[in-house]
Amino acid sequence: MKRNITTYICCLILTTVACNNEATTPYHNLYQADLYKPISDSILADEHNAALYTRRAMLLAQQSETNAALANYAEAYHITKQQQEGAQYATALVQYSRLDTALTVLTTLRTQYPSNVYLHSLLAEVHAARKEYTKAIATYRAVLAQDSTVSNTWLYLSYCYQEVGNDAAAIQALERAYGLQPNITAGYELAAMYAAKGNPRTISLCKELAVLSAKAADKDVRSTYFASVYYTTKGNTTLALQLLDSCIAQDYTYGNAYIDKATLLLQANNIPGAIQVLTLAQQNDNTNPEAYYYMGKCYQAQGRLAAARLEYQKAIALDKEYTLAAEALKGL
Repeated sequence: MKRNITTYICCLILTTVACNNEATTPYHNLYQADLYKPISDSILADEHNAALYTRRAMLLAQQSETNAALANYAEAYHITKQQQEGAQYATALVQYSRLDTALTVLTTLRTQYPSNVYLHSLLAEVHAARKEYTKAIATYRAVLAQDSTVSNTWLYLSYCYQEVGNDAAAIQALERAYGLQPNITAGYELAAMYAAKGNPRTISLCKELAVLSAKAADKDVRSTYFASVYYTTKGNTTLALQLLDSCIAQDYTYGNAYIDKATLLLQANNIPGAIQVLTLAQQNDNTNPEAYYYMGKCYQAQGRLAAARLEYQKAIALDKEYTLAAEALKGL
């Protein structure tokens, strides 16, 4: 009898602790909602079952109950201290931009599981999101030292190199990314950098991208556009303008083509032609600050200073950090 009473008291204490844990959480009422109550009742009966907390976290996340979902992912990780639950928790933290906590969790996990490439990649992503690009680069390099065959790792590394101004390393990383998996994302990034540097490989790459785009039934005109940038860089304005006209003919909404064409016309002192192009640009997209900035430059070149002032003001209204427009306005 004494043993039965002791067993009963122990069970009562354990149940009471579980109930108190659930009762004191700020999400107690939420957990009692019809959608979550079955899992919540199971947790009361088995409070150390990490899988139950993970299931409830996933359900909460589906309903956009972010804070409650994170609390459940955290509890699952607290229970097991294993990499699976840690990775789930860290992934959720990154997804919801809780970067400081994610950094703490991932730093611990990286020490515990140094061979887990996914955790290292996630840590690099956190460093990049925190604008800690040097740390992100070092972490991505560590990932690649373990597995250099993942195209996206090279792609993300290239973004970080671009942020620190190391264009040569960024291009090398993009070449590796595209070489491992020829695709539009890495290809257009590489084409943009090639074109800006006047690299003759731009043209052959743009031809490849045009084929990839056609296969995907995609009307993307960037392969034509980056070819125009290349010829602009090389000083072949005539061919650049022809390609820009082709861009506009294929996709009249592609704003970059209008701006580049207007810029070339403005440089050639063809002010009426530039104004005509920029008018179309503004009609197609009245939220593009560059269309107003360059229109302001056209009016300023014609001596129409009041009209130029208005255009610069419109550009700044659309982008308060548009320093070129602010400087132009100040210089009038």
